Amino acid sequence: MLQNYFLIAWRNLLRHKGYSFINILGLTVGIAANVFILLWVTDELSFDRFHANGDRIFQVLINGEYPDRSIKTYAATPALLKDVIVSEIPEVELATQHSMETELLVKYEANAFNESGIYADPALFKVFSFPIVSGNAVQPLTGIKAIAISENLAKKLFENEDPIGKTLHLGASSELIVTSVFANIPPNSSLQFDFVIPFELFTKDNPWTQHWKSGGTKTVVMLKSADFTDAANQKLAGIIKKNCSDCSTTPLLFPYLKSRLYAEFENGKNTGGRIQQVFLFGAVALLILVMACINFMNLSTARSANRSREVGVRKSIGAHKSDLVIQFMTESLLLSFIALLFAMGVVQLLLPFFNEITAKSIELDFTNPVLAFGVLGVAATCGLLAGSYPAFILSRFHPARVLKGNAQQA
Repeated sequence: MLQNYFLIAWRNLLRHKGYSFINILGLTVGIAANVFILLWVTDELSFDRFHANGDRIFQVLINGEYPDRSIKTYAATPALLKDVIVSEIPEVELATQHSMETELLVKYEANAFNESGIYADPALFKVFSFPIVSGNAVQPLTGIKAIAISENLAKKLFENEDPIGKTLHLGASSELIVTSVFANIPPNSSLQFDFVIPFELFTKDNPWTQHWKSGGTKTVVMLKSADFTDAANQKLAGIIKKNCSDCSTTPLLFPYLKSRLYAEFENGKNTGGRIQQVFLFGAVALLILVMACINFMNLSTARSANRSREVGVRKSIGAHKSDLVIQFMTESLLLSFIALLFAMGVVQLLLPFFNEITAKSIELDFTNPVLAFGVLGVAATCGLLAGSYPAFILSRFHPARVLKGNAQQA
């Protein structure tokens, strides 16, 4: 029976080519727009989700009180804070600190590139899931003259040579030894870098970091359990004022997985951030889908008189209303999935341009269940929504009346 439904649906599409073309075109545009938005939203929601202990990782933020009584929240913390957190807050399993991303010239023999990197302590690779692929996995940074580099940078500098133990020139004069190579940082990581050098070099070159009122570094902690968040926050709140009597700043823990999408604060309270754009684009996707479905419904309803005799004949030979509903829904779903095929071609063609204007590197990866089920869900939803109204309207025609030329509903 199902095969018969699809066969009849296919014949109807071929018989009414102009109608089918207009419907498929409208659905293609709607589905393609929805797929682009789905790709963008999925990418935004995936940021930092690859960290194995993501639910236990928290970024230390600072609430700074200003003379006008306003409170500004920012991620720049004193360099002295990390060691105090480790020693005084037992709920913290690990803590790491790193500098802001900085671009420096990295040179090996004749190969030289400007690359982005950070100063950080070795705990960076224990808190975050940035796996070491070669070299010292236990201590990726062994000593003040060590450097860890990404696979990409290793390939650019050393080509097919083993980089471990090689000496690099960093910046104007620093000579560092490659002690480890880490896997390339995923594009959906908030923290992007191609090399890591010891944090001691940062404090050595920047003596101002040894003051509690400084704020040129970022501090991240991993709690022993996410349930310890409140207890750790209570102990953390007064830790700066305890060590700096004239400081007016208060640290707090903020979930690292939210640090990209919920980055806006007002008077010390989180007010959202990029998550509002995610919701906005989600609403736009829904609106586009509804408009495409309404266009389909209008065209189908306009053709209702042309199909009234077909309904009358089918009902007169014993077809039930449910059979007709399934038939018309099958046609709608077939149109929707044909439109999906064309939409995916459009998406694949325009994806490089889309990546350029959104500054992303999204790929169509249908092994990702979220993307695969999301795309199929969009097509199925579009087909069901678009076909539901015409299906129920057409299936209500009275057989005797329509066969007499009066297409009135029963």
